[in-house]
Amino acid sequence: MDMSKLLKPKGLVSILSLLFGVIFYITWSALYNSWTDISSYSVAVPFTLLGILGILLVLTE
Repeated sequence: MDMSKLLKPKGLVSILSLLFGVIFYITWSALYNSWTDISSYSVAVPFTLLGILGILLVLTE
């Protein structure tokens, strides 16, 4: 696997999506003290999954 593929636009978008999902969940949950709130899951999970799947696709190209 060539990790330099992650520095191309597709890889960067995937990394940013993953980071946004994780940071959003941590920030929202800490601010509102709601670690099991379904609304934070509904935003964080799609971004996180898209980031992980995007990274896997970029690395397997």
